[in-house]
Order: sequence, then structure tokens, then C-alpha cells
Amino acid sequence: GIEATRGIPRDALVMAVPSRLLMSATGSARRDRELVRVARRHGGLDDANMLAVHLMRERNKGKASFWHKYIQALPTTYTNLHQFNEENILELQDSFAMAKARQAVRSLHTDFDTKVVHVLRDLAIAGDA
Repeated sequence: GIEATRGIPRDALVMAVPSRLLMSATGSARRDRELVRVARRHGGLDDANMLAVHLMRERNKGKASFWHKYIQALPTTYTNLHQFNEENILELQDSFAMAKARQAVRSLHTDFDTKVVHVLRDLAIAGDA
């Protein structure tokens, strides 16, 4: 962690991280031209899917990836709304929340089935699909 050793004025810059050290959809597009080209061929990917595919490509590189240590530190499983099954959705108990959850799950599956899986296949990482 970081600890201040003196007072920090309001709005003061405390730390700057060069953009090349951030894994983001924008950075992925700048660094991985092949991914951008293939994604465009399939109608483009939203930021979340662009980042996810970039992360899979980097993970597949293993120790040769600039991001290897970072990727190794990421959790291997997690739960978010997009991964809810019907039982999880029913536990929400609110009709509006359940409808939104179902919509998120449908959207994820639609994006994956219509775009992401094709991009992964073209990039030869379909085993991750």
C-alpha cells in the first residue's frame, strides 16, 4: 500500500501511471492491431469484449506476455450479474432487478455468439471460447 508522510493538498497529483502500463480496451486496440482488424471484420467489439479477448490472447502467451505477472495475480473465478443462472436471478426477489439480470445475461450470450466466438476462432484461440 501507499502511505502519505505529509499532508496532501486537495486536487494534488499523488501518482501518475503511464498509459502503456494500463490494460484497457483503448490500450488493447493501440497495441494489438490484429485484434482490431479481426474484430472489425465481425462488426467490432464493445470495450468489455475487446479487453476480454485481449486478456485471453495475453494469457495464451504465458511468460512471454508483458502482462504475465499481472494475469497470474487475477482471480480464476468470480461472479457478476452477467454470469447469473436462473436460480441466482430468482434470489434477487425484485421483478425489476430480475428483468435487468435476465437482460444482461441475454446480452452477454448474444454478443458472445454473434461476435466474440468468431473473433476468437479467427485469432486461433477458440479453445478459450
